[in-house]
Amino acid sequence: WGVESVLVTHSVLVAAEMVLVGTYPPFYAQPLTDGAVAPQAHSTFYLLRSNPRFTLMLLGVLCGITGVLPMANFLINVVLDRGGTNAGLGIVLFIMAGFELPTAFLFQRLLRRYGSARLLLISILFCGLKAVGLLLAPSFFWVCLMQPLQMLGYGLFTPASVYYVNETVPEGDRVRGQTLMMVASNGLGGVLGSLLAGQVLDLAGVDWMLVFCAALCALGCLLAGLSLRPGKTASKTDSDV
Repeated sequence: WGVESVLVTHSVLVAAEMVLVGTYPPFYAQPLTDGAVAPQAHSTFYLLRSNPRFTLMLLGVLCGITGVLPMANFLINVVLDRGGTNAGLGIVLFIMAGFELPTAFLFQRLLRRYGSARLLLISILFCGLKAVGLLLAPSFFWVCLMQPLQMLGYGLFTPASVYYVNETVPEGDRVRGQTLMMVASNGLGGVLGSLLAGQVLDLAGVDWMLVFCAALCALGCLLAGLSLRPGKTASKTDSDV
């Protein structure tokens, strides 16, 4: 039905989502008890300087997401290069999104077993493995077979990143910490990934773009791994634990 039909479908779905969100019950924060003091918030620079493990993880996330998002943004190029079609792109996206769903059911068990920091490292690692898998895929069928890696790749990233910030940043700085995490990942990572990987794609083709993605994910794994070493981190109160 053409590209315009996709835009119409998207608009209808967004309108339906707005209606559903409008039915959510309001949330009212609990007021402070008498004598209680609200946690003090700090500047972004202070947060990054005083918590080097958090800063290293942010850099790792930036590299990892810069490497993984082009595999979705330019997935049509990968599909066509491996012998697929426009319809095949829909199939690949369906499989990829479907394998993100099990993460929602398994996440709490994984969190208790490995912790949020290790889950972020695992997420970046599997993003890199997906890049390598797509690079080695000889056909469209193998591109489809690589999509289950999404379950422990980008599908694991979002919940793990939220828990990681809440566990490593003082209570008063958590809103700022969540903002930094989203800016470093989907913000800067999305912008840099599209810009840089697009240039590589134009200059050298799909395979070198995937090499570029895999290399960035490897660097992200290295930085995330360094952040797991024992060292200075934000202090926690008993209530945070």
